[in-house]
Amino acid sequence: MMNTELSEEQYSYMDTVRKSSETLMHILNDILDLSKMEAGKMSLHLRPTNLRLAIEKVHTLFLPQAQRRGNHLHCEIAEEIPESVEADETRLIQIIANLTSNAIKFTEAGQIWIKLHLLQQEGSRLRFRVDVQDTGIGIDAENVKRLFNTFSH
Repeated sequence: MMNTELSEEQYSYMDTVRKSSETLMHILNDILDLSKMEAGKMSLHLRPTNLRLAIEKVHTLFLPQAQRRGNHLHCEIAEEIPESVEADETRLIQIIANLTSNAIKFTEAGQIWIKLHLLQQEGSRLRFRVDVQDTGIGIDAENVKRLFNTFSH
């Protein structure tokens, strides 16, 4: 239908329907993934992954949404990050996208950073850290404790 001749108003409605359905699909996938994790059935699919491109994908995806809320979305990637690592790119992007989406949701006319740091490299093994930081309203200390209870059992 989007490829047919539509008025500007019709196109706007169709675009809203498309975006809403994509959002619902992401929510359903996240719920299914949480169920898999809780059941111990989540498996990772490791393959060569360009971490830099994965982070930049998330940045590019969320930049328009951040700008609509008056935010500046920054992307900082340490130079020493190798070009290719073994990782589950889909899960990595999913996690960073969820964190970035929440940062945008709770930040208005502020700053949001997606940062990728190399913590340690021993031969072909490396540890890295991804931070999503924002100037939003934050979460009070009591709720931070409860936030990850499901994942600490």
